[in-house]
Amino acid sequence: SRTTFQTAEQMQEALYKSLRTLADQCPNSINTWMLPKLESCNPEDKSFVCSFAMKKEFANPSGVVLHGGLSGVVFDTAMGWLSSIYAGCMTPTISMTISYLRPIPITEPVLVRARLDNPAPTVINVSAAAYNAGNPDTSSYTHLRAHETDSYLVYRLLIEQKKQKKRT
Repeated sequence: SRTTFQTAEQMQEALYKSLRTLADQCPNSINTWMLPKLESCNPEDKSFVCSFAMKKEFANPSGVVLHGGLSGVVFDTAMGWLSSIYAGCMTPTISMTISYLRPIPITEPVLVRARLDNPAPTVINVSAAAYNAGNPDTSSYTHLRAHETDSYLVYRLLIEQKKQKKRT
């Protein structure tokens, strides 16, 4: 069964515990280089806001806006963090699509608001929007499908392989 949180404090504690686990299990990785900071959480709409500190090394070749690939890391980290506390375990990403609405400057922290859209039994749907603190208009938007175990991925690959064999 899925985890539910009655209070913001319960949700906050679960988020902090998950973040500590991630930092302990993945030291010196992209997961800890871009470790988010919890800003707020709302158990009623299953959402939270976190921020990511920006560094000049995170810029694209222009030197002033966040690299698109790192935008993906920011989204995947935030949405995976939220998904994992509701699933009760790490949730690998199945699919993630990003719409780049406008560049995200690296002059200030990037905030991400992630929301659990559909905690289905086998697939968790999460959406998120990113923006700068000084300009809360959405800069990018994404939707992620995360699964609570890797068994679905293996099953899906087997089905795809069977389909391909039938076609040949």
